[in-house]
Amino acid sequence: MKDLVTFFPDWRGGDPYLDDLARELSAEGWHSRIVGRKGLLTAIAAAILGRGTVHLHWFEGFTPERRWFEGVVAWLYVPALWLAGRRGRVIWTVHNVVPHDGYAPFVGIRFLKFLARSSSRILVHFDETRRIVEERFSVRGKVSVVHAATFGHAHGPPVDRATARARISDCLAAGTMLFVQVGSLRPYKQPATTVLAFRDAAPSSALLLVSGLCVDEALKADVIRVAASDPRITLRFDRLSNENLVTALCAADWSICPYTTIDNPGAVNLSMSYDCPVIAPALGPVTEMTRGHPAMLYPPDGPVRQHLASVIAKAAQMRLAPADGTGGLRITRREQARQTSEQYIAARGRAGRSPATSA
Repeated sequence: MKDLVTFFPDWRGGDPYLDDLARELSAEGWHSRIVGRKGLLTAIAAAILGRGTVHLHWFEGFTPERRWFEGVVAWLYVPALWLAGRRGRVIWTVHNVVPHDGYAPFVGIRFLKFLARSSSRILVHFDETRRIVEERFSVRGKVSVVHAATFGHAHGPPVDRATARARISDCLAAGTMLFVQVGSLRPYKQPATTVLAFRDAAPSSALLLVSGLCVDEALKADVIRVAASDPRITLRFDRLSNENLVTALCAADWSICPYTTIDNPGAVNLSMSYDCPVIAPALGPVTEMTRGHPAMLYPPDGPVRQHLASVIAKAAQMRLAPADGTGGLRITRREQARQTSEQYIAARGRAGRSPATSA
């Protein structure tokens, strides 16, 4: 019987993911709510009694301030999660195997192994992530792929190219090659490397826009330093409005997404949603997501700056036909919800036949 699903943590912010998934799950017959740590305790207690399902998303929600005592408290949830998992009532979606900012105190691989073994089912977005999770957390046989849904036009309708380019700059002529890196600017996205590679390889007529919220002052200073005195480069460090985000992607010839590592490439997903060609490392999730979409992928290992510069030089010589919105991995949120619902039901069905900790 379908009933209540409790999502943890409540990290909605400007990301529509949880609200969109909850809405689509309602069409599958599930009620849902999104809670913080206090609400999670109540939900786990109900799940132990066979009422409702707990769906964990970002485990970093146990340690929002990254303090040691939060890590200690996180361990206190594990026995209760294990009991609920035995009832087939705990689902964990692994968005990031390794957090972008590293593990918080006491919440590392050992904690995640216990969390994985306490979960009834584990969901990941890509095949490579499934292999990593199964091997690293010793949970073979309980990990399933539910692909990341496309963002679609969640940030607003697309803007025609001429209008978008006029909004970016009066100097952006129709034939000018525009590269962009948009979205939050964090160390694992290497914006300074983007700037250096652009300066190494882009023709004098090309432009680069690097735009997105950057709360890391050292990173911001590094990007400003490497971009200094190059009039072709525009830097903006404020949070992008939906309008400006869509404008940048609709105006761009290429979207650069130079991850160091990634399990769920949101910037690539967003670029594809607005039919913008992508430059990114050939990491497993990126390769899987961009298959069939205009993209230039470079080796993820070795000298990243040189690899990226080489690809930028090649991209600057290409004039691609507009993408038609059909290439790449494009799973709707509705389909993602349907597959997630199947996992909830399957977890409960297996609970009576085998321990939730079996691998």
